[in-house]
Amino acid sequence: MRKVVKGLVIALAAIIGLLIVAFVLLFFTGRSRFNKTYEVAVSPITLPSDEAALARGEHLVSAVAHCAYCHGEGLAGDIVEEGAPQGLIVAPNLTGGAGGIGAEYAAEDWVRTLRHGVLPQGRSTFVMPSTSFSQMSEDDLLAMTAYLQTIPALDNELPQTSPGPLFYLLLGAGPMTEAQAATRIDHEAPFSPAPQEGETAEYGEYLVTIAQCAGCHGPELAGGRACGNCPPGPNLTPGGELQGWTQDDFVTALRTGTTPTGRQLSEFMPWRYFRNMTGAELAAIWAYLQAQPARETARP
Repeated sequence: MRKVVKGLVIALAAIIGLLIVAFVLLFFTGRSRFNKTYEVAVSPITLPSDEAALARGEHLVSAVAHCAYCHGEGLAGDIVEEGAPQGLIVAPNLTGGAGGIGAEYAAEDWVRTLRHGVLPQGRSTFVMPSTSFSQMSEDDLLAMTAYLQTIPALDNELPQTSPGPLFYLLLGAGPMTEAQAATRIDHEAPFSPAPQEGETAEYGEYLVTIAQCAGCHGPELAGGRACGNCPPGPNLTPGGELQGWTQDDFVTALRTGTTPTGRQLSEFMPWRYFRNMTGAELAAIWAYLQAQPARETARP
């Protein structure tokens, strides 16, 4: 009996030892991935300064790309996540005020960050949807960049993102790697022109991409989840939530946050920004969603 107990103790100690080694390896792998740097050359850029381009940039920032959802009112920055296990995740102040990056970023820095997901110091962005912005046309990306350089300066000094142990473990294990945009972007790919603006499925697909809908609704828009404790994004194909809806129902839901059945959309859904899209843009998105195959709802 004594030998059996001793054997069990040794086996348990071995298992614990292996777990400790695994956690240590994952931790340092995650930290290495977070600190990895990328070299992305951006050619000198001349930004547009005409009123039409700046208006287009403002519309993209405030409605389609909904930058304030993470970066807060006036784009002065905000705390995205805060807690001991996962650490501190900060969406920086984008203005030129105290604590902001606006006064420091050249046009090339904005483009490298937005399109390539690479910060000026070479690290990948984290959580920021650069994989979606990398699909923007050159005109739209430069219009957005030009507008960001004109926003009012607001003082808001925030701490830097400081990952915690859980963050590094998840990044080392794999689940968090998709949040690092620079690892998933083809940095050599040329700009693609945007489809002609109109109430078409083609233009709707472009808007759905840069509005990051797949982040919550899944890669096929058949349902998904942005994070483990985030509410599920419903199936947006004709086989899901939108069955029986009309285009007017869809537009009303995004304008008011209320579905045809009276259900209130989750505040996690950025409908308060999407309601500022034009009627033509919402019609284009509707056309694109209706053109999708009717898929069964994916279970995230």
